Amino acid sequence: MLITQGWNGVDEPWVRAGEDNPSQSMPVTMREDFTADAEFDDPLVMADERGFALEYAGEDEVNGRPVVKLLATRNLKEQTTLYLAADTYFIVRQDRISMKLDGTKQSTQIFYGEFRPVQGVILPHRIDVWENDELVNQILINWMEPNPPAETGLYEATKS
Repeated sequence: MLITQGWNGVDEPWVRAGEDNPSQSMPVTMREDFTADAEFDDPLVMADERGFALEYAGEDEVNGRPVVKLLATRNLKEQTTLYLAADTYFIVRQDRISMKLDGTKQSTQIFYGEFRPVQGVILPHRIDVWENDELVNQILINWMEPNPPAETGLYEATKS
């Protein structure tokens, strides 16, 4: 079955099961993770305007590569540690700790690699996502097309 999820960054996120069913408000248990994952920009982009406080957190290594660590905190409940490659300042790792609705902590590590240019912008083409020390998602991108044409209304949700 095709499951479609969407969010315009302002209204409530929505979900649709199947192509012919109407969209419904996303369950509360899914919203926080979905909106955090749907946020395209990292905490370094317009940090103040988006409510992030940034501070230097030292130096370390990721896969044998020297990195600079930055701590990004938002709303006193979302904490992210960014690992920037010391030579390029590309984000090569992101550790996120968030509180779930049941009060437990969720630990997520995202590793970025295979950086290549896409119309002049250097982007990662490999993304490995770990949750609580378990690999849950591995994304290998062979090709990217930024801003492709889209049919009118493709991302609009119908409320039920």
